[in-house]
Amino acid sequence: MKKATINILNLIWLIFVFYLRQRGIISNAFFIIALLAGMVVISAISIRSTLKSRSDMIKRLKENSAKALSDPDGYISEINDGIEKSRGYERDYLILHKANTLAKLGRDSEACFTLKDHRPLYLDKDNLGVYYNNLLGLLIKQNCIGEAKSIVDEYYKTILEPAIDSSIGYSILINLASLKQKEGKTYEALELLEKAKYKTSDEKIKENIEQLKSKLQN
Repeated sequence: MKKATINILNLIWLIFVFYLRQRGIISNAFFIIALLAGMVVISAISIRSTLKSRSDMIKRLKENSAKALSDPDGYISEINDGIEKSRGYERDYLILHKANTLAKLGRDSEACFTLKDHRPLYLDKDNLGVYYNNLLGLLIKQNCIGEAKSIVDEYYKTILEPAIDSSIGYSILINLASLKQKEGKTYEALELLEKAKYKTSDEKIKENIEQLKSKLQN
């Protein structure tokens, strides 16, 4: 609900309760109570309407994700439009969604820039883990080792370490292993890859981890 609409509704309510007071239908005390109550209800309806609209927008973008392959620029433009119109959790989530879409399209540098250029304040714990793990992985792929280490230094204890016990735990450990390998710490990298193998039940992922270990050992 737009701000102008809210103002009009509040004005209509003000005129209505003022009319009732003038006619002696309600007392002065009840006039104030009714006025405030009406404004609160109108604001609550507005917030609910806005949240539903944003939720519908996220749902629509997810349902149309196949468009990312047929019309990538058009789909990214839709996401950007959603980001522009959103606030709070929805904006943080759409920025993460944009970066994920760019990465799937092979546009890693754009995905990395998208996540680097924003600091999410409203994401839930699980999505925060995904956000900073994805950023870490992209920075490593871009060979931005200094920035990758800064992410680990700043967010490992508070976000990444707790997320190791989640469904993305293996991915976090693989990224940390890649960072150790870039730093020339092969033994530590191998230890992290071994831990990563036990954080997933997916046999294909386990096979990929073993291949990474073999490359490090050769």
